[in-house]
Amino acid sequence: MKRRALLALIGTAATAGCSGASGLTGDDSEDMIAVSSEYNCIELQDPPCTASVTVDSLGNATQLVAEVTNASGPSEKHILSTEGAELEVDGLRREQNLKIYAETDDTRYLFTEVPTDEQRQRENTESTSSAES
Repeated sequence: MKRRALLALIGTAATAGCSGASGLTGDDSEDMIAVSSEYNCIELQDPPCTASVTVDSLGNATQLVAEVTNASGPSEKHILSTEGAELEVDGLRREQNLKIYAETDDTRYLFTEVPTDEQRQRENTESTSSAES
């Protein structure tokens, strides 16, 4: 509540969300891939959003590839190849997602997206409530 009051006081609406994703890609817990992510938007910025990802566990993936699709050009790709690797992408528009692909020796698949559905819902709820204030 104090955060919202402070943001209203300075005239800035911000939204945030933390989330994690994990999944097994094999038969053992050592194969677990896990990432933590945050998604923040500041209404007075253009473009307003920032997404960040931390690799908690690579499991049996050789690397994770974070990809931002740009409407006006080629996709922006970032390789996350170690546990503890961090990535922050600024300047995202609300309709853009940061897609995280897991790669093994012989396959590549979409692992998760930032914002997650939960982060997007929280961001929309906070954005609506700050607009009503």
